[in-house]
Amino acid sequence: MNLDVLITYVTILDVGSLAGAAERLHVTPSTVTARLQALEGRLGHELIKRSKAGAVPTAAGERIAQNIDTIVALWEQIERTSALGATIGDHVTIGSHPDLWPVHGEELMANLDHEDLSVARTVRHGSSDELASWQRDGRTDLSLTHAPSPRADHRVWDLPADELVLVADRPDRPTSFDPGYVFVDAGDDFAREHAATFAWADIARVTFESSTAARSHLHHHGGSAYLPHRLVAGDLTAGRLHRLEGAPTFTHRASLVAPSDAEQRWPWFAVIVTALGLRPVGEAPTPGRSRP
Repeated sequence: MNLDVLITYVTILDVGSLAGAAERLHVTPSTVTARLQALEGRLGHELIKRSKAGAVPTAAGERIAQNIDTIVALWEQIERTSALGATIGDHVTIGSHPDLWPVHGEELMANLDHEDLSVARTVRHGSSDELASWQRDGRTDLSLTHAPSPRADHRVWDLPADELVLVADRPDRPTSFDPGYVFVDAGDDFAREHAATFAWADIARVTFESSTAARSHLHHHGGSAYLPHRLVAGDLTAGRLHRLEGAPTFTHRASLVAPSDAEQRWPWFAVIVTALGLRPVGEAPTPGRSRP
């Protein structure tokens, strides 16, 4: 099966029309139609329903969409790797939750620079569910996530857990019944503990899935929210945000997911996890050197 046929199908789903796919791929509409028909003929199913509203996948089209998307993504990764110059050694794709990239992701990159500048890197940001999917499909090599769901041939290394602290744009904000309170979804454990701690409080009017976005909201619109201390430490020092004293704190797990043989596959990986004092889940901590 021609890879262009698969890319065309993914593009049709992405833009929602055959004409839009032709424009994005810089081919004629008849070429898009011919590729779609070739794929449908090969699989023996109608994959796309066309109407005035656009192109939508049939039930069969929905079933194969994720598999085709994975094939295309892996091919793109192969192309990136094959295009590396002679000065490039390994290529790794790092998946990260947006909230974990500040500090953890940047620290990983700094250590990579310190140990092996020849390692090429591609970084993808996504939700915990997306990170788990990319890792299962082989689209990422390493994942920085709050909710590790490793494949059988992967391991989990614990990162320092985040301390979630209540911060606000003003130091006189109340620690309860604040009309400007913003709820940040930090996972099921946090949601349960938060509900038990503030069972008597009103439901927050604004909810964010990202601590980074919630921090920006506080800067521009005011209010209060539970945010990772590492994310707001600079704001607290500069007086842009204020920690509300007397408020309870919570913790949020953070993990690095990597292949079980990562330390053998990549010499730099073994050096980095030792330097950062990381440990696979279930093993004793490893003493590390100071972080760059």
